[in-house]
Amino acid sequence: EMLASPAEEGSELGVTGIDLRMVEGKPLVTSVLPGSTAAEAGVRTGWELVAAGDDEVAPIVAKITERFTDEPLLDAILAEVLRNALRGPIGGKEPVRFVNGKGETLQIEVGFAEESGFRFKTGHLDGLYVRVDARRLDDGVGFLSLSMFMGPTDVMPVINEALPGFADAPGVIVDIRG
Repeated sequence: EMLASPAEEGSELGVTGIDLRMVEGKPLVTSVLPGSTAAEAGVRTGWELVAAGDDEVAPIVAKITERFTDEPLLDAILAEVLRNALRGPIGGKEPVRFVNGKGETLQIEVGFAEESGFRFKTGHLDGLYVRVDARRLDDGVGFLSLSMFMGPTDVMPVINEALPGFADAPGVIVDIRG
């Protein structure tokens, strides 16, 4: 069941590169990490997650929604449970079902790879990974993206190294949406 951990405690779990958010009660793919197993498999933003492995998403969403009806962070809880459902043993694969923008149901086998970024730990939060993307876009604009505001001792050197390279850019986009 999706509410249970997908692997034995202490084992390293891999990720697909898919990020999800609840949008109007539906778990939608909000980003696909470039170079991830999901990107290589063709997963696109805007798709609705319907199943991960043998687990249908709708009953899990209903069960959690019923339990946490008045919880202000319900959407965040749901998104985290569903992101965890998209974890598995590194090197393994799992079928994942989506509904695309045309309303077609697609089943795609997605692999699990090692998490990228800087591992961050604070208090009871362990195993968070912070990714920094600093590059030039095709039109020369600088692009800087942070997956979350954590791990400043790891993140700031990357940012400090990237910023001088944007000095002659026609503009810089700073994406802090996470």
